[in-house]
Amino acid sequence: MVRRYVHSVHHRYSQVNIWVAQYDHPWELISLGVIGTVSPLLLGAHPLTSWAAMMLSDWVGADSHAGYDLPALPHRWVPCWGGPVHHAMHHRRPLTNLQPYFTWFDRLFGTACPGVRAAGHRSRQLVEWERRHDRRSCDTRH
Repeated sequence: MVRRYVHSVHHRYSQVNIWVAQYDHPWELISLGVIGTVSPLLLGAHPLTSWAAMMLSDWVGADSHAGYDLPALPHRWVPCWGGPVHHAMHHRRPLTNLQPYFTWFDRLFGTACPGVRAAGHRSRQLVEWERRHDRRSCDTRH
């Protein structure tokens, strides 16, 4: 229900770019802001730890919505990090690639989908994935 009416606003754009990162329903923006600010306070985290967690969260959002697969991005050197190719496929097929990092959960629960590379290159893995899955169930924009 929340995904259908609240998070679906974020998925109005199937092509990711940095502006899409914060294009959210007001309730989603408010709840993420409150949770991200209040949680460290409730846990008694040091202010520097809270600041670092907020910066990491902003970095993840900017990285996954960059729209470019640049060589220095974290997904190149952190094995579980999704990156822009991984998240762009989530915007094209919202029922796949649900994890921006800790991507092993997508593999574990069967929601992993290979991404489209630069210049629209569709890897052999993506073509095989599309052959195995019903496209209509994955292309849902709700």
